[in-house]
Amino acid sequence: MLLILEKRIAYVDKDRTYSNDIQDSSNSVLNELNSSPQNNNLEFIWNSDNANLLELMVALIHMGVISTTKTKLNRKKLITRVLEIFDLRIADIDSSISNIKQRKASTSDFILKLNDSFEEWMNK
Repeated sequence: MLLILEKRIAYVDKDRTYSNDIQDSSNSVLNELNSSPQNNNLEFIWNSDNANLLELMVALIHMGVISTTKTKLNRKKLITRVLEIFDLRIADIDSSISNIKQRKASTSDFILKLNDSFEEWMNK
């Protein structure tokens, strides 16, 4: 979040010194957060099956809401990074995605449930 804010401010304010100060400050805050003992033991757990995570990731990539700063987005690399966050392994990502596309039932079950869950939350 800080990096996004940093880029916005740097874009709006053309003064290079000011944007460098902000970059230094945000880097300092990020380093502090990353070295915090509370974050060293933080583990993320995916409480659903791997196919649902793949379904979500493919949808986000296809929508274009995730991109990279240096190269064209590589679906397999991105999914591998997300799997690492949750300490999950999928032997053949492409084959697993292909299996999702070939389901006999609804191919977007998880996304539909996700939408229902969000609508329910909005109506509370």
